[in-house]
Amino acid sequence: MVAALMPLIGFMLGYFMSVACKLSARCSRTISMETGCQNIQLCVVILKVAFPPQVIGPMFLFPLVYITAQCCEAVLLALCYRCYQ
Repeated sequence: MVAALMPLIGFMLGYFMSVACKLSARCSRTISMETGCQNIQLCVVILKVAFPPQVIGPMFLFPLVYITAQCCEAVLLALCYRCYQ
């Protein structure tokens, strides 16, 4: 459940922070998507650096669920935005 909610929280947090800093609407959308997408690379790098290869296998379940949820939510948000326009 957490892996499915984290990308959405990242998208929303990035958007609200950019709006709070009074950036343009186009810039706000870009920042929100970028903020939500950076977490998966960080997670994979931490797993590869911090753990031996024999132990990593079961730990990759979280990033796998996360990236799946992230892609689905990003497509959904893009479709919602296009419908709004």
